[in-house]
Parts: sequence; structure tokens; C-alpha cells
Amino acid sequence: AGSVLEFSELGQESDSDPRQLMRAYFEELRQLIEGPVEFQVLAHLEYPKRFWLAGWPPYDPQAYREEILAVLEVAARHDLALELNTSRGGDPVWALGPGPTVIRWWRDVGGRQLSVGSDAHDPSAVAAGFLLARQVAANTGFVPSTARLGMWTRPLQPKLADGG
Repeated sequence: AGSVLEFSELGQESDSDPRQLMRAYFEELRQLIEGPVEFQVLAHLEYPKRFWLAGWPPYDPQAYREEILAVLEVAARHDLALELNTSRGGDPVWALGPGPTVIRWWRDVGGRQLSVGSDAHDPSAVAAGFLLARQVAANTGFVPSTARLGMWTRPLQPKLADGG
């Protein structure tokens, strides 16, 4: 059996293949969703990009499109919310997890809920990036909950009388 490695534990001199690590990570998420433990929010979908090593090819979700879509489709089928984590705020591609491309894929596979979280490990960073998360969520068709605490959702589209 292989050893378990957490992405934050990778050293800068790691000889690990990022493509292999990411594919394994996404497969593990897919299996987690289909497993026996029930949960409501899928968090940290693009967590590994926080620890992306300088010597690796640039992270691009398109390189893992098939694997990410497999995770998102299963999550949508289980009616999970996808966490839009703001991490530290800043550039939407790097700071948001997942980034705008993956949020669009979430919408496209029928994902209906987004949960926004800061994951701040310092009180001064709480809500950093929330404005950016709001913009990305709104630009992809999600609307905030009217409840004090609630998920961003996509309104149901009315079905046309002719079935189209």
C-alpha cells in the first residue's frame, strides 16, 4: 500500500508528478461522495493549488476537466453544495477554490448550491475575498439566500409547455 501524503506536506524539491497527484485527488473526492458517509457541502475541490510547487507546470483546471467534471456530476446528483472558498482573497483563479472556470462547470452540470467560506486562519483575513466570491457566484447565475445563513442557489428554470 502507498503512503498517504497531504498536499501541504510536499516539499519544494518534490519529484511528485502533479498530474498523477491531481488525478488521484479528484478520484478520491468522487469516491468520497459516492461512499457511505453523508454530507451536504463539498469543500476544497481545488485545495491542492494552494500548495502548487514553483517547478510544476502552471495549474490549469482544463488539464483536469474530465476528472473535475466527474466529481461535479456526482456532487450535483447527490444535491451537494459546492464550497466557494475565498482562502486569502486576491486573484480569482488562484485565490478562489474553486476558480471561476470550475464554478461555471458546476452550473453547467446542474449544481444548484454554493456555500461561501473564508477558511481564514487569522481573524484579520475573515471575509477576505468575499466580494470577489459574490461577483463570481452572481456572474454564473447563483443568487444569495434571503435567509441570514444560507446557500447561494440557482433558481429553477420553468419547463416550457412543449417539453423544451
